[in-house]
Amino acid sequence: MADKVQSKKSKQAAKTNPFEIKVNKQKHNIMGRKMPKHSRGKPGVSRSKANEKRKATLLVEYQKRGKSGGIKDMRFGENNPTLTEEDRMIQRYALEKKKVFEKSSNKFNLQDDEDDEEEEQLTHFGQSLSEIEKFEAPRNDSDDDEDTGAIGADIVGEQHFGGFFKEKDPNNTDSEYKTWKEKMEELITKTRKERYEKQHEKELTAQMTEKLNQEWRESGMQLIAGMKKHKDLTNEGGKKDDFDIAVRELMFDMKAKPTDRMKSDDELAKETRERLEKLEADRVRRMRGLSDGKDSKKPKHVSADDLDDGFSFEKPEKKGLVFRNGKMVVEGAESGDEEEEDEEEEEEEESEEEEKGDEEEEKGDEEEEKGDEEEEEEEDMEEEEEEEEEDGGSDLESSGDEEEIENSQSVTQKSLAEKKSDMAKAEKELPYTFEAPNNYEELLGLFEGHTDEEVVKIVERTRKIHHPSLAEGNKAKLEIMQTLLLRFYCDLALQSPPKTQLMNNLVAQLYELTQQFPNESADAVKSLLAARQVELSEEVARRNGRAAMPSLDTLLLLKLIPILFPTSDFRHPVSTPAMLYMSQVLTKCPVTCVQDVYSGLFVCNTFLEFVLLSKRFVPEAINFIRGILFLACDPEIGQKGDHAIIPPFKPVGKSCGILQLEKKSAKSMKLTPVSVCEVLSPAANKSLECDQHRVNCLGMCFKLMVKFADLYQEKASFQEIFEPLKYFSQQIVLKLYPAALQESMEHFTIILETPSEPKKCLSRKKQKMVISRTFEPKLEEHFDGKKKRGGSKQTQEEQKIQYQYKREMKGAIRDVRKDTQFIARHRLQEQMESDAENKRKLKRLISDLKQQEGDVRALERKKNRPE
Repeated sequence: MADKVQSKKSKQAAKTNPFEIKVNKQKHNIMGRKMPKHSRGKPGVSRSKANEKRKATLLVEYQKRGKSGGIKDMRFGENNPTLTEEDRMIQRYALEKKKVFEKSSNKFNLQDDEDDEEEEQLTHFGQSLSEIEKFEAPRNDSDDDEDTGAIGADIVGEQHFGGFFKEKDPNNTDSEYKTWKEKMEELITKTRKERYEKQHEKELTAQMTEKLNQEWRESGMQLIAGMKKHKDLTNEGGKKDDFDIAVRELMFDMKAKPTDRMKSDDELAKETRERLEKLEADRVRRMRGLSDGKDSKKPKHVSADDLDDGFSFEKPEKKGLVFRNGKMVVEGAESGDEEEEDEEEEEEEESEEEEKGDEEEEKGDEEEEKGDEEEEEEEDMEEEEEEEEEDGGSDLESSGDEEEIENSQSVTQKSLAEKKSDMAKAEKELPYTFEAPNNYEELLGLFEGHTDEEVVKIVERTRKIHHPSLAEGNKAKLEIMQTLLLRFYCDLALQSPPKTQLMNNLVAQLYELTQQFPNESADAVKSLLAARQVELSEEVARRNGRAAMPSLDTLLLLKLIPILFPTSDFRHPVSTPAMLYMSQVLTKCPVTCVQDVYSGLFVCNTFLEFVLLSKRFVPEAINFIRGILFLACDPEIGQKGDHAIIPPFKPVGKSCGILQLEKKSAKSMKLTPVSVCEVLSPAANKSLECDQHRVNCLGMCFKLMVKFADLYQEKASFQEIFEPLKYFSQQIVLKLYPAALQESMEHFTIILETPSEPKKCLSRKKQKMVISRTFEPKLEEHFDGKKKRGGSKQTQEEQKIQYQYKREMKGAIRDVRKDTQFIARHRLQEQMESDAENKRKLKRLISDLKQQEGDVRALERKKNRPE
């Protein structure tokens, strides 16, 4: 008994090993509360159970990885463990007998056959599958009896099943008592008659169909050709039917015409280059006095001793004239001539659209074509005259020969003179192909000796002949040409007088190059701006914060930038530096004369073009307009504190009052348009000191003021911005100036007086008051021992679901991590077993080799042993 008790205690002690029990301690022990289940756990036991479960599931899946296929037993009752082998065999036998019985019973099941027939009619349009598989035409009730081989039902009933014929009744003399032979003859006659009637109906139908088709073809040809008027297709009674009305409606319908597909830029560039090269080759050929390749019939010299051995009585074939592509062409001419004419027409059309200077050459080509046609007509006339002379006799041959010789000499003299004139014209013509310049000297040499229009043509043809898609190095050539053209554009403004017309014409070419190479064009313009900004900064540093207004080339370069590049972007690599440079000009360059006023107003106008879309506020331009208005007022006004003058203007000095009128009144003057090149040239500085230019400057200032007011009308600080401008404009005595200034001032006053939205005062953003946290305990009057959470029921449910989700997610991550560790351990075990097996096999091989080596050495020793 003691031993039994001791064994039981040892088992219980083994079961309750304290090292295998994990106790989750609580922070505070509460009396009377039961310990929850999860407070004590057995991690070893749960770990072993988890490993067993993984071996049964995860390990099996791992071992079956990469394997597919297998045999599934689909026999009846095989996967049912409740059935015995005998029960399975009985049920299988019963199912087999049931299938055999169903097949045999279908043979005599009439209802099933009817259902099959109905289903067959519904699914196969009343045709059986056997008939469809024969690929024969469907049977039709309208077919003839002789075609189908069928016999009438009355004949079958009387002759086949009616006793063939009835016996004659002597008392009845009716015709129905006839012999079989008589009835057969009547049947044959009747069937022949029906056959002929049907054939006659078919012939009438075919004739009517052919007649209708012929009428439709005639009316359709008249409608399509449009050369004859459509005749009213009426019936015999004179009334129109629906068919005639429909035909007449088709005559007035719009016909769609096919169009050629749109060509790509590369294809257009290739065609343009080929056209220019062809025109250049033609010009070189004409300049050298060579023929254009067309056969020109020259008069043949005939001597007096010619016996006409090769004379034949066969008359030459006379070729008729036909119209092709809207032009009269000799019938039977070679296709090559037609292609050349078509190419010439295309070249003429393209050159009319692109180049105005090629019109003379095109007219000359048209005259040559007309001359060729006239020559052909003259040849025909000559042939007819020769035939008449041959028919009349040979007495006039000698006189005709002398006249032909004289005519041929005069024609050769005229052709030589025309050829020399054509050569001179070809030398004076502008070439169609040019080499792209590599430096500024080559560009100037390319333009030397040419007019402004020819310079533009040279740039355009060079750009087209060196399109980037035509050759590999053309892109680099055009990039260099873009930089050189920008420099040439600026240099044109420095000439005396500036070539404004050529500059305007070059803008289009610069724009096209900028669209092709935007990055390279931006770099070229930025380099020019950077050079001018460095000059301005150096001059400001040298003259203690002052600098002269920029020259005309710089101003026109600034005017060119908004044409080539976008100005509405928040930041642009070219427009933004240009705006900064103009701001520096308006703040660092003082106004000392009327010419400086013109320069500053030009910069303000350019600034307006920059900000017209973005409506960006430009305080430098507003301040400059304010200073211009001050120059036309009394200088004492600018010394007051509320309306003090800001640099670059000064309240005192020689420049104050430069826009005040010398005469008492300028009311009779008019605002005249001013040319920028004339006003800003160095020679025009002294001629600008007059009242007319002062009035023009003030008129331009008022126009800019109105435009900026329209632009900034929606801004919140509109009144504060333009209040100083209103004050200074009111100080000017407008009665002494033209009426246009007064109208501008009235317009500006109307804009300022337009009611705007009331302004909102600045205030702090309203925030919810945050109560400071206290450390006082929260007391509940009725505490039931459960912790209550705040918030609505929906909020509590959301928190509960979120808590469950987090807990499940943590558990899933933990299980995945343990599964991965389990697979890793199993892989390591497999690798170790594989290494041990390889090591065992290697040892066995080494031992076998050693055994063989020992046997071989033993044999050698035995052989070498002396006998």
